[in-house]
Amino acid sequence: MSIWVRAVLSAASAAALTASLSSCGGGATGTAACSGTVTVATDMPSSGTDAAEGLAAQNGAQLAVTEADADRLLGDCQVDLITRDDASQALGTDDPRLGASNMRALVANPAVIGVVGPLASDVCASEEPVANRAGLVLISPACSDPGLTKAGSTLRSTGRATFFRLCATDAGEAGTLSGEAWALGARVAYIIDDSEAESRALGTQFGRDFVSAGGRVAGTSSLPGSTTDFHAALAAAAQARADLVFFAGSSRSGGGRLRAQMAGSGLGKDVRFMGAAGIVNAGFISDAGASAGASYASLPYPSALAGGAAAGFGANYRATYGAAPLPVAAVAFDAMNVLLAAVSQAIAAAGGSPPAPARVLREAVRAQVATSMVQGTTGELRFDADGDRLSAPVSVVQVRNGTWVPL
Repeated sequence: MSIWVRAVLSAASAAALTASLSSCGGGATGTAACSGTVTVATDMPSSGTDAAEGLAAQNGAQLAVTEADADRLLGDCQVDLITRDDASQALGTDDPRLGASNMRALVANPAVIGVVGPLASDVCASEEPVANRAGLVLISPACSDPGLTKAGSTLRSTGRATFFRLCATDAGEAGTLSGEAWALGARVAYIIDDSEAESRALGTQFGRDFVSAGGRVAGTSSLPGSTTDFHAALAAAAQARADLVFFAGSSRSGGGRLRAQMAGSGLGKDVRFMGAAGIVNAGFISDAGASAGASYASLPYPSALAGGAAAGFGANYRATYGAAPLPVAAVAFDAMNVLLAAVSQAIAAAGGSPPAPARVLREAVRAQVATSMVQGTTGELRFDADGDRLSAPVSVVQVRNGTWVPL
């Protein structure tokens, strides 16, 4: 089933789309009788330090809604998009408490039948139980903590998967990074984490994969996210003759400061720095300053858009918002398209009108998402029984000329 960039589909492609939707149990031809409004939502950090990524994701989701309305994906039903900001003024960034509050408000609104977001794993962990109890689909573009989809998790008290993600997990990122580290010539790694459970698990997995690739882990340090002075840990890395420092944490927990302090720690100029998606932002480059170069990181989704539907999405995004999309925008676009395709199928299966009450429609949409197969801008979009994306791509980026670019 294909729901690419509908605004640029030719007449022949549009006909193929309709046939594809219909072959999957419903679609545009089955929603002609639909009238009124269908409500979906996003929850992103649209303010604070992560606003660039959050607004890009929100824009991607909005573009999917705009194109669905233009192409009458839901017949005469219009899509109403509610946007929520999960960044609080108190933290200046995404806030799990605010995310949970946002989700309680969304599930209490019977019109809301699905949510795209959030981006941070700790916010996903606060929102998932609320959405699960209400049977509300939550599709994240970027929450990579493996525990979010663990079978039997307390995050899904109903036992059913209502949380889905289009990104790879931390385990996928660690495996990709360890292979890339070896390819770059690294043989001895020193691992530092910010003492958060997810970060420690990421560091441990990277170490295992790096050793499996033939490398050696010379030592580890676990430091609180409030740490500002990393010199002791870096001195230990230098003494161990590490040629790679791996940081399992984020820019908020000191990734950029750690990179900057490597310069005066006794480590050679050729020692590389590597981390995961939490450091892929402008904050890292600002904090790292002149030392930002030779820094590498992973993204749990494609880092660049090329060809076919992806190229069309990029052109439409630039035309709409006046700038090239960040990679996360394409994933959010895909996430909203998965949700809207499921809504279309659920309405068609009910005879052309949204089934009532709200819990019935929410469950119908959840069931359609769980079994969906959509060709999106970032590849094939389908999920396993736990809600993880099958064949989720991972990419590696590096800092070059003051910006993160694909490796």
